[in-house]
Amino acid sequence: MVTVSPNDQSLIDEAIADNAENFIDALQRSLSPGELVQLQTIGAFIMTGMLLDEACLLAKKNPEHFKADMEADINLKTYITFKLVCYKAKLIRVISGRAIDGNDKSAQYLLEARFPSEFKIKAYDPSEAPRENSVLEEGVRYVRENGDSMPLVNETDPSHGSKMAPGAPLAHE
Repeated sequence: MVTVSPNDQSLIDEAIADNAENFIDALQRSLSPGELVQLQTIGAFIMTGMLLDEACLLAKKNPEHFKADMEADINLKTYITFKLVCYKAKLIRVISGRAIDGNDKSAQYLLEARFPSEFKIKAYDPSEAPRENSVLEEGVRYVRENGDSMPLVNETDPSHGSKMAPGAPLAHE
């Protein structure tokens, strides 16, 4: 096994390849050459970001049969898990590199994803926000509380100080 420095990408890639070969060596004993090619094809598609079902279809392998095979063979399951982890590591490496180079969005994403209790931005929840009642809501509340006993609007003509009939127009100056 190769010991790697997190800063030396060529050594990381070599360690990943070395581990993949160890998996393939173990699987050669239980798979036919055609099945081994299918497995490596599925692994290659997973490394591009494909979902397992899609990778199986592209490798001409029934996804349900492959999942059953994975449950029966720990080496097969471990190989696919290894490929998924390698894909994730590649993505994290890219995003981390961008964050370190000054990309604020990448840095924010990594902080939120890796340390959610410290950096996750809480989603807006309108039920928790303090709310001011609208004029309409205040009017409805007033009518409910006071009924018809008190007028909602003072119907006095401000220019004459006399009481007006409901619906009468205001006097214009």
